[in-house]
Amino acid sequence: MAEDHIGSPASLQQLAAALGGDITNGQILAPGPGHSPQDRSLSVKLDAGAPEGFLIHSFSGDDPIACRHHVRLRLGLSPRQANGGKRRRAEAEIEEALAAAITAQATSSKATPVVTRYDYTDENGTVLYQVQRHQPKRFTQRRPDGNGGWSYQLGDVRRVLYRLPELLKYPDGTVFVCEGEKDADNVAALGYCATTLSGGSKWIDEHLRVMAGRDLIVLEDDDETGHKKALAAARALHGVAATVRVVKFPGFKDVSDWLEADTRNANKLVETCFDAPLWTPLENAARADDDSDSGGNGGVEPTPAQQQTPTAAPPPTIVASPFAWREPTSLPQRAWLYGRHYIRQFVTCTIAPGGHGKTSLVIVEALALASGSALLGITPTERARVWLWNGEDPIDEVDRRITAAMIQHQIEPQHIEGYLFRNTGRDTPIVLATQTRTGTIIAKPVVNAMIEAIKQNKISALVIDPFVKSHKVNESDNNAIDAVATQWAEIADVTNCAIELLHHPRKTGGAEITVEDSRGAIALINASRSARVLNKMSRQEAEDAGIETRAAWRYFRLDNGKASMAPPPERANWYQLVSVPLGNGDDVGAVAAWTWPDPFAGVTMHDLRAVQKEVGEGGPWRSDIRADNWAGKPIARALKLDLAKDNDKKKVKSMLKVWIRNGMLVEEEGEGRGRHAVKLIKVGTRA
Repeated sequence: MAEDHIGSPASLQQLAAALGGDITNGQILAPGPGHSPQDRSLSVKLDAGAPEGFLIHSFSGDDPIACRHHVRLRLGLSPRQANGGKRRRAEAEIEEALAAAITAQATSSKATPVVTRYDYTDENGTVLYQVQRHQPKRFTQRRPDGNGGWSYQLGDVRRVLYRLPELLKYPDGTVFVCEGEKDADNVAALGYCATTLSGGSKWIDEHLRVMAGRDLIVLEDDDETGHKKALAAARALHGVAATVRVVKFPGFKDVSDWLEADTRNANKLVETCFDAPLWTPLENAARADDDSDSGGNGGVEPTPAQQQTPTAAPPPTIVASPFAWREPTSLPQRAWLYGRHYIRQFVTCTIAPGGHGKTSLVIVEALALASGSALLGITPTERARVWLWNGEDPIDEVDRRITAAMIQHQIEPQHIEGYLFRNTGRDTPIVLATQTRTGTIIAKPVVNAMIEAIKQNKISALVIDPFVKSHKVNESDNNAIDAVATQWAEIADVTNCAIELLHHPRKTGGAEITVEDSRGAIALINASRSARVLNKMSRQEAEDAGIETRAAWRYFRLDNGKASMAPPPERANWYQLVSVPLGNGDDVGAVAAWTWPDPFAGVTMHDLRAVQKEVGEGGPWRSDIRADNWAGKPIARALKLDLAKDNDKKKVKSMLKVWIRNGMLVEEEGEGRGRHAVKLIKVGTRA
């Protein structure tokens, strides 16, 4: 039966409608046996020379006999009989079935109109293919043919998630996995990330990578097909995503129906969904087994773990290990990398407000480790590979800061080649944990990916800047923060890596920062083996150091507020923020070591004898700087210093304090004018 024997194109369109398919290039593309209505894997072409009047081909590899049987049933024909002589000619049967289909459908001879088109695009928004919704409800798919038209056979076109650009724009956002595009659009209109798969698509590696480490809400339609699709999604995404929840709205056919029923439901969507329990294969094993025979796995091959019957976990075995004396010299040394702060297998932290210089400091410390150089006065114990992760700034800003630090400390590219790595939260988000109503959830896929990246690149030190960007839990929740800090510590342990977490303090009203001022729960400090704090130079310190008050913000000191495995430093280390021109018009800050001015620099024993002589031959001299006979005056004369100059005056004050403390000068009670008690300065032990 040739195509022109059937007659008008309208008849061919009605035949395609009877099969639930579309016409393209002279053939009908329709759902194969057992496939979804959106599927177009079966090709049916009329051919007068064929035994049954048509030829079939399955693009999905379905059994040819089953496909022919499927087509005959959809056309209202009886199953094919073994004795071909007893059946009527295929041409006559098809013509009768066609006439019956036309009468039964009672529709226009024209194709059903398209009411909505849904674009599936790549990362840049380029349309890869479309899903068309017709009225009466049915779906077709098409793709650009490259010539300004459309092809209704998708072939090997790349299959992507619906609304892919938005998913990539918010890589750590919760995603609502819907059954269809309409639901996804309605959820996305509320400001959430939402997606779906086009009809007949399977969950492939590309889809799973986009979903890795996220919190996922699978929205189940209230019918058998909806249940199967939701179950298939949950099975495919479990173990890839951080969490999976399956949510159904009883009494409503889908989430769109539920949202339309009450405008207040839009504000309750997230709360309603997160009230649902976490989906696990164990809890849903019975239900999954019931659906296995009906294709409930959605084309996703079950893993060996899914094929096995879940069994109860064996009870834990805990064994107490007796202590055995080991020769002290045989014990391995602690693996310090840099001073007494960075140490392998442990977490450390540095606390400072934004803008105090902590990021610039760790960049120079990273360069010191990567080059094996003492850039800030501390020589690394070994040259080590360092990974800087900045969760806030774009990559260009990170590169500016690294470049400025290299220029300031004269580090050439070859000095750090292969030893310094950097990423940002914008290109490489790292979220180890999220907090839900049911507790803190550790994103094991992210943890495993971190461990793999550290091992693969042989990273010895990792800097997370700031800590708050590596999780989504309540900062004031000790249990939640402890879970995150413990996870970082476990990563440090299994990778033999030093992990430094930068953290912000709470507001102190201008008071100096201590480790107890770290923002949120104290669990982070408790989990750290060393904790440092940065404090800006105070006004008084600037005066004592002879620095202009307006420039004091460029100086900060680093105090070790907690050193559980090393004694605290005898004195704080001071640093200075310097401005480095990059040559492109930008001036970028970098950190350099700074030494507190020594008031005795250049002062000799001969100078001390001259001071004692001036003090002893005159007087009485007062210790009060406001007095006309202040003891600083004979000191200044002996050292040829000008008390009208602030720096010289501060130097004299500092030397007077030291000489009184070491006994070179002494402070005694005396009688001043009006017989008031005053403190007088006299010569002490002779130099």
